[in-house]
Formats: sequence, structure tokens, C-alpha cells
Amino acid sequence: MTQGKNHPPNSPVGSWRLRVADLVVDLDRSSVVRDGRVIDLPDLSFRLLAVLIRQAPERVDKDQLIAEVWDSQRIVNLAAANFYAEQRDEALKLLAELEAKAKGEYVSPAVFATLHFSAGKPDEAFEKLNESLAQRDRELIFLPVSLSPANYRDDSRYEELIRKIGFEM
Repeated sequence: MTQGKNHPPNSPVGSWRLRVADLVVDLDRSSVVRDGRVIDLPDLSFRLLAVLIRQAPERVDKDQLIAEVWDSQRIVNLAAANFYAEQRDEALKLLAELEAKAKGEYVSPAVFATLHFSAGKPDEAFEKLNESLAQRDRELIFLPVSLSPANYRDDSRYEELIRKIGFEM
């Protein structure tokens, strides 16, 4: 069988499915099934597994894992630091890089909210947090302890979000 670039061994070109005994990992559908039961992996765990499968049987080093799995978080941290350091041009370049990345892979709207808060754009930040809420985004569990909306905790939109998520003020 012909293999496509970065396809797992014994996988048809165009397919991102790996079967090992009773375990099936389908990268196209982001699913893991064992004995007919879906295994609900956290997003980070699934992304790690996907990188390892796509590169099999080659060794995957730490730098490659960081670049492929945590790169979005690295960009967010750098951009936020640049906003706080008043290096706005560099921060906006990183924000544009993250927006481009989000066209090809999932990036939580809550991540963009962090950057909009850092940039002093609360309207855009709250818009992104509401998108996160609509998507039932796991990132929202960190909202009450996040530093990014710290200056906006008295904002009625923040209080409303906290209430909708189910946290108490």
C-alpha cells in the first residue's frame, strides 16, 4: 500500500486512522475507540497522540512536540508579554500569527480573549469569551483565577459570564 507523507504505517493515503487490536485512533475525526467504546481524551492528550502517530515510526523529539502541540500557547504567552511590555507592534505580529494558525487548527477563543484583554480591548475579549461559552470551551474553568481579565472583574459582562458558567461571585 502506498503511504502518504507523514501517514502512519499501514494507513491508506488520505486516511489518518490507526488500528491496533481493539483500539482505533481516527485523527480525522479526533476520536479514540476501544472495544467499541469512545475514549474521551483531553485535547492536549489527543494532540500529543496525533503527533506521535503522524510521525511513526520516526522518533519525535521534545522541540518538535513543543512546536506542534504547545506552539499556540507559546505565541499567546509571548504576545501577552509584549503587550504588557508595551511592545505593541511585536504583540500584534504574534496575534496575527495566532489568527493564521487558527485557520488550520483549533485555537480556543478564550486564548484570543487573553490577548484582547492584554491589548486593552475588553469588548473584543468579552466577545471571544462568549464564543468560548457557546462552544462549552474547557478553558473557561480558569477564568476566575486568570490574570488577564483582572482589571475587568467589576464589569457586568464578567459577572454575567461567571454566573453563566456556574461559578459563584
